[in-house]
Amino acid sequence: MAGWLLTLVLIQTAITLVGAIWLTSKLSGPVYAIHRALEQLAEGNLSAEVDLREGDDMRELAESINDCSARIQIMVMGLKENLLALQQSQHRFPDPELSARLAVIQQNLEWFDTISADYEEPVS
Repeated sequence: MAGWLLTLVLIQTAITLVGAIWLTSKLSGPVYAIHRALEQLAEGNLSAEVDLREGDDMRELAESINDCSARIQIMVMGLKENLLALQQSQHRFPDPELSARLAVIQQNLEWFDTISADYEEPVS
C-alpha cells in the first residue's frame, strides 16, 4: 500500500511539475518579448514591435503596444517633415532665434529611430 501511495505522489508531482513548466513558458515568453520591445522603445527605436508566438497569452497587450508605437512613429515622422519644411523656409527668411530653436527640435527628434529614412538635413 505504501508503495502505491509513493507512486501516486511521484506521478502527481511529475504532472504538477510539467504543468508548472508549461504555464511558466506560456507567460514568461510573452513577458520577456514585451519587456524587450519596451526597452527598445525607451531607447528611441520606434520601429520595435512585440512579436509573440501563435497561442501565447497577452496578445491584446502586445497589439496595443505595437499600435501605440506605430502611432508615436507616425507623429515623429510628421514632426520631422514639418521641421524640414520650417528649416527650408528659414533659409529664405533667416532668423537666428528661430534657427536655434529649430536646431534644438532637430536634435531632439534625431534621438528617435523611425522606419522612414526620408528625413534629411536641409542643404545650406
